Amino acid sequence: MKPLTLEMFKVFIDTVPKEISIMFSGFSEPFQNQECTDMVLYAYKKGHRIQIFSTLVGLSPNDAMRLVTIPIDYFQLHLPDACGKAKIPITTTYKETLRIILSGVKNISFMNMGGEFRSSKVEEIGRDKIRKRTGRVGCPGLFRPDFSMLPNGDVYVCCVTRGLGGKVGSLAIDSFQEIMRDFPWQSLSLQKNNESICHKCVFAQPYWYYLLAELKRVYYNHS
Repeated sequence: MKPLTLEMFKVFIDTVPKEISIMFSGFSEPFQNQECTDMVLYAYKKGHRIQIFSTLVGLSPNDAMRLVTIPIDYFQLHLPDACGKAKIPITTTYKETLRIILSGVKNISFMNMGGEFRSSKVEEIGRDKIRKRTGRVGCPGLFRPDFSMLPNGDVYVCCVTRGLGGKVGSLAIDSFQEIMRDFPWQSLSLQKNNESICHKCVFAQPYWYYLLAELKRVYYNHS
């Protein structure tokens, strides 16, 4: 698969309504793509809110200075951990980039892969080493779309599937509106088909358990 270019990115998000936030994250470290900062700035110029999940690996101090010129809706910074799970080189460039982001971004949070970090067990899913659920399942992404796009424009139901399954369309072929039109029946298939990627996901729950949890959440949010 070829790397996502800025020109491809422009074509892919052309039909995405500006009310939709664009999240730079998902399948890999976004700033390993050297045009990522240009994509962020383009999406913001188009009117989208911006969210970023990053280790900062690949982001230069110069590009960090460009990023902090725009309001970022949410920035989750993935930090090095004491267990050494995240291989983040602590170089002079990294420290300078980190300083710029910390001083220039307001809506920032932090996480690392040590302590109580919960793995999505994607490797086990890919190697088919995880116990499958049976029966209908549910999760927020099956009801409130949280799509992830691969560099070729293919759109998947969420970032956990990582191209292993759950493809719902392609922005290289389909408009965003067409993908949204077809999503309800695709979601239903992912919920009910015991062979779907969602039945291997550690975040999926039995359907009725998920619904009861959602009803409880809505009740307490409005009480």
